[in-house]
Amino acid sequence: MTSWLVCDLQNLVSVGSLQELNGRINVMYRAISSAHYRGAVGALLVYDVTRRATFENVGRWLRELRDHTVPNIGVMLIGNKSDLRHLVAVLQEEGKSFAKNESLYFMETSIGKTS
Repeated sequence: MTSWLVCDLQNLVSVGSLQELNGRINVMYRAISSAHYRGAVGALLVYDVTRRATFENVGRWLRELRDHTVPNIGVMLIGNKSDLRHLVAVLQEEGKSFAKNESLYFMETSIGKTS
């Protein structure tokens, strides 16, 4: 798969506009990423509780996941960096509410200190 990707990226060098380049990269990404979903029985959707944009993208990732997997796949929504409470941009209740509305499991976690 790597040689295929490299070959296609080399072909992009002759692209005339940045918009066309972006479009071609998006098509390649979708083709590659859909193969990764094949056979999946579970998924973790992780967002950074200190960066709201990561939470706002969860819906898009969930739609993509559901478009490429079996209907009964187990999905867990995970808010990461929960130890950084002073920087929180996404409240735990928002994550819980989204997870409940979408029938997802939910938790918050961190690899940092939680003293």
